Amino acid sequence: MKVTFIKKDGQKIVYKHAYEVYEHEKCIDNGGVIDEVEAFITVVYPDELDYGVEAEMDYHTDSIDRVEITFTGE
Repeated sequence: MKVTFIKKDGQKIVYKHAYEVYEHEKCIDNGGVIDEVEAFITVVYPDELDYGVEAEMDYHTDSIDRVEITFTGE
């Protein structure tokens, strides 16, 4: 599938052969005390420099305007 992130500043980031995209939360630990929970969108894709290896990238949801997913049949 192709995943396109459109950031709030208009920048587009495209992953042409993504395996998976999902939203999750991370707890920010401040010396044993959970300060806040932040939401992220993660995309899993093949590393273009080392074929056969998966890579993933997290994007903070506050910086993303929208995510477009296109199923390519690959």
